[in-house]
Amino acid sequence: MAISRVSRRVTNARIRRDGNRVRNSILLALPPNDCDAVFKKLEFVEVPTRFVLQEAGPIKFAYFINSGLASVINEEGVEIGLAGKEGFIGRSLANGFSTSPMRVIMKLRGSAYRITPTDFADALSHSAKLAKNLNRLAVHSI
Repeated sequence: MAISRVSRRVTNARIRRDGNRVRNSILLALPPNDCDAVFKKLEFVEVPTRFVLQEAGPIKFAYFINSGLASVINEEGVEIGLAGKEGFIGRSLANGFSTSPMRVIMKLRGSAYRITPTDFADALSHSAKLAKNLNRLAVHSI
């Protein structure tokens, strides 16, 4: 019985039904039941170098970086952080805001799972573990 549960989690959390592998640490930490609710709202995207993931202002999509490296830039144009496969772009959404003062640009091409703000709010309401992991990320990056 325990073997089939572990097997299901590996299937759901590592390789999606569309065949794309999940490498993002936040998504990999979700329990199987949360995976079903969250993964169906995610869209896999290839992200080229210099692609703007987020402009300062309204957030159009949140991104779970799957591979590659993104640069977080403040209002003065200074790089203040980096996000890779352990990261999430759109933290303001997790705190109830619909805008962000940061600009985020892909520094090294890769891939990500993106989600609309509406779908993200729905995913948060169905996954306490996702909310907890994003709060933990916010605390550790201060």
